[in-house]
Amino acid sequence: MKKLLLTLLAAAVTLAAAAGGISSAAELAAFAEAVNAGGDIAAWQDERGEVHLKADIDMSGIKRFARIGNFEGVFDGEGHAILNWKTDGGLFRLVAEGSVVRNLVIAESCSMKVSDDGDDALYAGFVADVNHGILERCENYGSIAHRSARSLHDNYVGGVCGMNKYVVIRCKNGGDISSAGSCPSLAPTAEPRMSLGGVLGGSLGRSLPGAFVAWCENTGRVGYSGAFIVSHIGGIVGYNMRVKTKFCINRGEIVSAARGVEEGSDRYCQEMAGGICGMAKGDVMCCDNFGSVTTRGHAYSLTAGICGSAHESLTVGDCDNFAPVTSTSTYQASVGGIVGLSGRPVVVSHCRNKGAVRFDGTSVDRRSTAGGIVGDIYAKRDAVYAASVRDCRNEGDVSCGLGENTRNSARGIQAAGIVGFINGNEAVSADVRDCVNTGRVRSESGRAGGICGFASYCDFAGNENLGSVEGAGRCWAASSRRSKTVPSGDAPTGATCSPDRKVRRAASPRRRGTAGTPASNPAATAAWSRVCSDWPGRSSAKAAPRATVSRRAASAEAWARRRRAAMRLRRLRPKTSTSSSPGATS
Repeated sequence: MKKLLLTLLAAAVTLAAAAGGISSAAELAAFAEAVNAGGDIAAWQDERGEVHLKADIDMSGIKRFARIGNFEGVFDGEGHAILNWKTDGGLFRLVAEGSVVRNLVIAESCSMKVSDDGDDALYAGFVADVNHGILERCENYGSIAHRSARSLHDNYVGGVCGMNKYVVIRCKNGGDISSAGSCPSLAPTAEPRMSLGGVLGGSLGRSLPGAFVAWCENTGRVGYSGAFIVSHIGGIVGYNMRVKTKFCINRGEIVSAARGVEEGSDRYCQEMAGGICGMAKGDVMCCDNFGSVTTRGHAYSLTAGICGSAHESLTVGDCDNFAPVTSTSTYQASVGGIVGLSGRPVVVSHCRNKGAVRFDGTSVDRRSTAGGIVGDIYAKRDAVYAASVRDCRNEGDVSCGLGENTRNSARGIQAAGIVGFINGNEAVSADVRDCVNTGRVRSESGRAGGICGFASYCDFAGNENLGSVEGAGRCWAASSRRSKTVPSGDAPTGATCSPDRKVRRAASPRRRGTAGTPASNPAATAAWSRVCSDWPGRSSAKAAPRATVSRRAASAEAWARRRRAAMRLRRLRPKTSTSSSPGATS
């Protein structure tokens, strides 16, 4: 009988080895050692050469675990979780090109503490530090705490992956991600960047052809407090360079509090925070943000519901923000419901903001802006094309505080329902077309407008303001050497400019119209003239509303049609996992 039992046990071990797979922490450690040594891993592979987890892996009994180095192949977690793991880096240091890691869960009982030595770039994510392959259906619920006292190089930290060069799809982060670090004052020319994201830290340089991030979700808090010269903080990805981001959702809170460089220095920090991306240099499509975004450091703060900064020839399209966006920066800020700052030919199209947008910091002698869709748009002197905002709608309130800035110029504080500030140049013009604002716009200083607070070299067409505008400043609608002053008084319902506004009309051969009133449309221009003439002080006649009931209904119907088309597209999204117990077998 004893011999029979031994025979059966040996047969079971043989069958398990033949089937491959990893069922315990000891087996995972042995597999990692074999990979790192370049040895044979056939014992853990199935007939297709794939490695599978066969059970949840409890790492509490492992004293030393050599993380998997350069992994080539397919690793399938089968929905099983890594439990009770304390680490200083990802399970995989590098997922090689052509390799796949999928269906892996990092449980809430796991935690990572990571810091760089100041001499090398840092990449850290719970599943992979660096990905050149495909990460699919991976989930992290563990917390990550990044600290760095003297960084000389870039740091990339994300819940799932640190640095991504190819594809991350249907991944999720539910853990809190935090960072505190700075660059050393002993290196005055160093400009290390911090890229921190709920799912991904970011990507940099040349990615693989066809790289993208899609159908990812973040529900964890992403918080930064440091003095890196440049920081990118995002709910999905910190810094995406030439990698498309689409169909992603952020539900976590985003908070950035960059500290200024040492007192007396002429250098300042720049922080970019967004519900989806801190900074994007690739298309951002069909993404939604439900988490509040806040910047409150002593830095130039670019803050938005979708992208803090969109800085490349790209499209931000069909994205919605539903959460408040706020900056209390004590240096300078550009705040937008969708995009904070755009300095390249970015197209912002078919986007909607429903969250409150507010700048409530200080901006002494520096321009700060708040816009329901985009905070600030500018075109470089050598630009071939400028940014475009089209078919967007703002329903959130936009407001600016006094900011210790009483300038009534381009260096003042600008607030508007669509774009706070626009500055094209003589060669190229930005344009704002077919946009609607229904939110309340209020500014205690500088300028405010229903469509645009300050615009220079910009074309407007088909825009409509249905919200109220309050403020004591002036509104510039278009740039030229000639100006027309509108007398002080209460603006009529639906007017683009708030009381006591200065409207600048184009003097160049390419006529540019006032904000929301294109010069190419004679009827609209005549209507605008009637509105101006009916302001109190110009005439005692009662001002007629700019938008009739029929126009409002038509606008609402057109917007509804666009939203229905967008929702049809979104129904094509595959359903993501809704498992609430990451440690359980799915």
